[in-house]
Amino acid sequence: MCFSYSVNLQGKTIPTDLNISSANNSHQLGFFFNGFDHPNLPIISKIGETEIAQWGIIPKWIKSNHEAVEISNKTLNARIESIENKPSFSEAWKNNPCLILASGFFEWQHRNNNKNPFYIFPKNNEVLLFGGIFSDWFDPINSKWMRSYSIITKEANSLMAEIHNTKKRMPLIIPHHLAKEWMLGDYKQRFLLSKENSENYLTAHEVDPRLNSPKNNRNEAWAIQKYIPPQTTLF
Repeated sequence: MCFSYSVNLQGKTIPTDLNISSANNSHQLGFFFNGFDHPNLPIISKIGETEIAQWGIIPKWIKSNHEAVEISNKTLNARIESIENKPSFSEAWKNNPCLILASGFFEWQHRNNNKNPFYIFPKNNEVLLFGGIFSDWFDPINSKWMRSYSIITKEANSLMAEIHNTKKRMPLIIPHHLAKEWMLGDYKQRFLLSKENSENYLTAHEVDPRLNSPKNNRNEAWAIQKYIPPQTTLF
């Protein structure tokens, strides 16, 4: 599962073999984005270019805007184990790979009957690349094509299994040296790349529990900062 992530790309390094000069001018950067808001965020669907697409894939066979809203709430993530056989994902999986640019992502650990948010990010200063798929859908109300995407997820590695200790899932992370192979290979090659273990690449820290409430403005720097619980005293 991956339903929220950060896109704060200032100063991050990007894969050189994708021929992208900078990701820093990508639109709508921020510290916290919730997938169920269907934000428009930067992806790479063609080597040499970044573009903006909506999170929550809409297959091209969807007929109405109502159906588009309904399905996009169910397609924020695509499980690698079943992606080839799901009608919402199968065509995009075979033909439309993409990379989703991020600086880190959020997951919740269940502990002592509480949900404790964590921020997970690369140990170095690299842009985080999620393996994804995209689709183009014609919006009949606005008479225009729109591009949307899903983040592919996989079984959690040991780091993520400790944090996401209920579902034990994580986004598929593509190492920089395999980014071009992800974009240019066929879907069978991409499936093999999904076996990459990103455990040593990532680190994590607990963040402010205010992140649990959408009533707070979560798109601020505190959302990714390490949380230090307030000290309590007996007197």
